[in-house]
Amino acid sequence: LCVALGRAGDEVAIDALGRLASHPAPEVASAALSAISRIGGSLARAALEQRLSAAPDSELEGIVEAVVALGGDDASEVLRRAARSRRVALRTAAGGAIEQFDEGWVHELMLEKLAGPEALRAATYFADTLEPKVVPRLEELARQSAGELQAAALTALVQQGPPGHARLERLAFDDELGDAVLEAAKDVRGLRLTLRAASIERLRVGGLTSSAVFDYLARDLTDEAREALRQAAREPASSERALDALASRGDTASRRVLVELARDGNRELACLAQMKLLERPDSRAWEDIARVRAPGLVPAVRQALQSLNAPEASGRGWLAIEK
Repeated sequence: LCVALGRAGDEVAIDALGRLASHPAPEVASAALSAISRIGGSLARAALEQRLSAAPDSELEGIVEAVVALGGDDASEVLRRAARSRRVALRTAAGGAIEQFDEGWVHELMLEKLAGPEALRAATYFADTLEPKVVPRLEELARQSAGELQAAALTALVQQGPPGHARLERLAFDDELGDAVLEAAKDVRGLRLTLRAASIERLRVGGLTSSAVFDYLARDLTDEAREALRQAAREPASSERALDALASRGDTASRRVLVELARDGNRELACLAQMKLLERPDSRAWEDIARVRAPGLVPAVRQALQSLNAPEASGRGWLAIEK
């Protein structure tokens, strides 16, 4: 019956359908809501809004879906009021629906939510929606928050394009935010120069032990990044992480730096570099691996040479060790 009334499209049926929308049988109530949406118009809007105000929390999501199906200005008006309701459950149900609308009033509402308890939801919304006015608030949120909310604000700044990128360029040099910016923006081509410069600057300051900078420079195969890692390897606080990054880069120039450090006069640094050569054996460096003389590392040298599975490594390499 509800389906037939909906197809008929007669507004006269809306009163009856409105009563059926509160039917205890879920399938009947759902069919009535769908029929009201299909008929449309101001009477349908009023019926759905009335049902939203009277329905228990468990039914709100289904009614909101019917409002969305109503479409047009009628749906926007109902959802606008529902999203500002004092009833938490109704605001939550409407909030999920309005995220489908890229309209000015939704942008304004989400801007307001950035300053409240629903800030995370709003920041996530702006990760998919361009709105120039949101950029300053996202920067502020990134500075003042932490964890998931901070990450969402930074991701949204990435997605805001050039205006957001300009804010990220400042944040990249912030000691407290630098790592989070690297994580959020590491794949943004337009920010590579800034992120590299910020990472190198933070290394030069000294005492940096967090992994984000080293992970970023490990992926950045430029000469500047390699040289910064070389210098960081000589600092006791950052030595091991810098050597890890050099070893993971995989390029010939970085391998040469690692070999150079493995021969360094600083025994502690040389030993660490030798260990990195052994942890990531490379057939290009088998002779350097074979020259490792630290007594405690000989078994690891043999294992590394064997893992290379090359005639030179198992032949002349063994001789080099024995000598």
